[in-house]
Amino acid sequence: MGPKERQTVEQNSLSKKRRRNNGESHRRKEKEGMGKFEQFRPRPSS
Repeated sequence: MGPKERQTVEQNSLSKKRRRNNGESHRRKEKEGMGKFEQFRPRPSS
């Protein structure tokens, strides 16, 4: 697990916490930024 992947995992848990806090507005932002975020998400190599 490289530093980049670990960073992504941290970001994912962060956004989970954030989603709990401001559900609807964050969900809208998430949809807008989805294409951008998708590039950074590591693909499973298996």
